[in-house]
Amino acid sequence: MTLGATPPLGWDPAKDAATAFLFKAAEVSAEDLLAAARVLDAVAAVDIEPLWSKVRADSNGNPIPSTPEEREVWATWSAANEMQERAFGWARDLERGARTHKTEEAATA
Repeated sequence: MTLGATPPLGWDPAKDAATAFLFKAAEVSAEDLLAAARVLDAVAAVDIEPLWSKVRADSNGNPIPSTPEEREVWATWSAANEMQERAFGWARDLERGARTHKTEEAATA
């Protein structure tokens, strides 16, 4: 980032530095980082609504699983939702790593 520029929303300089360090140390190409990001984006985009629709909810949308089957479906939906959030975050980290990788390659060329 250039001096005096407005940082992008969510910019975290420590995360940028950590990402650059890890991916450089792992010797992963920018193309591989972007391919992995696409896989994680696909996971994050899976529709988990069919799971949610099997759980009864109150008027505020809070789950009220009352049978063992509903509790199992609710737990599965909850775990899938958490995994999707992590996949989305990792995909952004991988994209950040690819941008850093490309910037460093351009600087040394």
